[in-house]
Amino acid sequence: GMTLQPVKPAPIESPPPSPTSSKSPTSPKRGHARTPGSPMVMTLSKGMRKVDSDSRATAWSRLQRGIISIDSGLQRVSGQRIITSKVRWNPFDFLFGRVRGQVLALFMIAVFQIAIGAFVWMLTGGHASYDTSFNQSLWFSWGMFFDPGTETSFSAESKYKVKIVAVVFTIFGYVFNLLFLGLIVEIVRNKMAEFQRRHSRIVANDHTVLLGWSEKSLYVIRELLHRADNKGDKMEIVLLADVDKLEMWQELRRQFPAAKQQQAIRVRRGKPTECNDLERASVLSARDIIVVGGSGDPNEEDLHTGRVILALAALQPQPQGSIIAEVRTAEMSGAISQVLDNAEGIFARNAVMRALCLTALHPAVGDTFQSLMTWSSGAEIYCKHLDEIGAGGAQTVGEAEGRISHGVVMGVLPEDNMAVMVPARHRPLTSTDRLLVLAESEVELNSNSRGIRPADQLSAASCGSWPAFNFTGPTSCRTVIIVGWPADIDALLHTMDDFIAPGSVVTILSELEEQEREHRLSASFPFKPRNFRLKHHVGHICSILALSRLPLADCRAILVLPDSGFTGDTQMSDSACLASAITIDGLLKGEHREFFVPADVDHRPRLICSVLSAVIERALPDSHKLRRSAAFFAGNALETGLFTIASSQAPVYNAILMLLQPNSFGQIYTRRVTKYTGGEGEISFEQCAQMVRQNGEVLMGSVSAASGRGSLNPRRLGVLRAADDLIVLGPSVAPPVDPELLAVFTPDEAASAMELSTVVSPKMLTGHL
Repeated sequence: GMTLQPVKPAPIESPPPSPTSSKSPTSPKRGHARTPGSPMVMTLSKGMRKVDSDSRATAWSRLQRGIISIDSGLQRVSGQRIITSKVRWNPFDFLFGRVRGQVLALFMIAVFQIAIGAFVWMLTGGHASYDTSFNQSLWFSWGMFFDPGTETSFSAESKYKVKIVAVVFTIFGYVFNLLFLGLIVEIVRNKMAEFQRRHSRIVANDHTVLLGWSEKSLYVIRELLHRADNKGDKMEIVLLADVDKLEMWQELRRQFPAAKQQQAIRVRRGKPTECNDLERASVLSARDIIVVGGSGDPNEEDLHTGRVILALAALQPQPQGSIIAEVRTAEMSGAISQVLDNAEGIFARNAVMRALCLTALHPAVGDTFQSLMTWSSGAEIYCKHLDEIGAGGAQTVGEAEGRISHGVVMGVLPEDNMAVMVPARHRPLTSTDRLLVLAESEVELNSNSRGIRPADQLSAASCGSWPAFNFTGPTSCRTVIIVGWPADIDALLHTMDDFIAPGSVVTILSELEEQEREHRLSASFPFKPRNFRLKHHVGHICSILALSRLPLADCRAILVLPDSGFTGDTQMSDSACLASAITIDGLLKGEHREFFVPADVDHRPRLICSVLSAVIERALPDSHKLRRSAAFFAGNALETGLFTIASSQAPVYNAILMLLQPNSFGQIYTRRVTKYTGGEGEISFEQCAQMVRQNGEVLMGSVSAASGRGSLNPRRLGVLRAADDLIVLGPSVAPPVDPELLAVFTPDEAASAMELSTVVSPKMLTGHL
């Protein structure tokens, strides 16, 4: 769109002569200066070039023909910096590429059509209303052009030439008016859209801002809505992400069809890393700010999270609400709080890994933690002052427990001190102490009467029709199969080393070669598991031939995990995991006997399929038949549940993390009912809870022997049978070590095991050895 036009050369001053040099005999001509031995300088509209005097004429002629292209940029002439580029509009680009040019083009078209209309009218011979004079012809042409209907004043007996001219030019004028009005409308619409982009904002106060859009965003919103329902609060969520609003709203409407839930969500498109977009989402007046990450590369996701935190820190004034950011690496967790004092980086992945390992090896305990780590189902832990739950004035823990009929006291949180789980009933309480209470909802906890509905079942306890595995020591099945190679499998295997029985075997199926696996496992720190041996199988995770070669008959649990080959594509990863789980289920049921014949149909390992997106929950509801064959572990849902808990109840979040760690804080385990009752028959849950409490433990729920499903029962309703198991919170004191367990150790390790078993839990025991 540019044209090059030659201009007259501008005079250039020659540099002052040196005192030792003689004056050049050649005088400047036509504004050019020459110095001895220097070439002639030529000035052009597109640039400046130094050319020889012999080639000056040739270059000028070539430039006029448009053949030569002249470099744009900056050139130095005589020590001065001169801009050498000049750009001019091409007529067609100006007329059609700018609004001003388009208006000018339409004006030219209008003038042309009016002139042609006047000329043609003069050729028709005129009419009684308008003769053929120039003034009347021009006026009549203007009327036909801008006022369609002028020709209706002609009678039906008028000449055909008059009618044809009137009709044709009226049509031209009508089309022109449409174009002109359309242009005006487009100009106004664009200007209004520009004003909207500049000045639109969301006005909200005491709300929750969600920054970022990924497969975890829907889980976070669900957790926030359920948290508001449990507390009886009104929730307002503002979602800010650099994604098309229509795309986000489509996902939100599919996940939250209720109109009440949709009214609580407001969506705005913008970059969470831009201060201007953050201010327009009213982050300064927000109560909670949650930065959501994705499931991509951990380092890249953390870098993006860091950019968002820096943008929040750059706001003036800075946000005063609670800021919770999801991080994928432990190093980034501490860096977040260094940037903003009211910001915390939540590294929830480690806790989710521990819940996954417990779900595979200690199903009832793992399912219990899954229920505690989310607001969406089951019971939750609440941290409340005594007055808030009707226990004001209680002097001891036992007195407070007697006043709370719709919750279970799990611990005490003194002011400026660490929480104490399973406190003694005679422990004194002060007015500043808070209680950690297990309850169905905060609304029910704050009420004065116990609910009458039955206890909710654990949402993740879909372990099928067989009884749940209650692992309390060494068993004949010590093999765990992992299908897939997640990006953080090294951390998963280190976590599993704390829970798995010594002498076990972990078998991994993946397409990665064994050397590449060893390299990745030892990339961060040396990988030396103490309680299991690692075996590798190479093959595709969906291949029935590769799956049939796994030790399916001798394994305790099968974990189908997202493979690193699908990083960034959650739906593809979920599809691969689901296909692999369906194939394994068919092999265990004997549907593919040409590949695998199960030895014992009655006993089968626990099949756990890890999923990332919320699509699986919509596609496979609780009543789906696949739920009876496999347990679906929603890791992203648990991660989001943890940092929504952290955003509102930091003591509860810390308590859950401590219970998951191998330490003396406390431990959740299962015990048979007969351990406390001492006999057969039925007993009420209330009576059993009193027996467990007298034993220095807290009864949280039970696992039915008939259905194999567990439930948390803070209302203490129902009846227990002798074959049922109890979910108990107690101190982390391990029972004596089984001699058969010590057979897998060396003599030195066995001595260490006997010494440690008197002071630590089994988790700490296996971790130290």
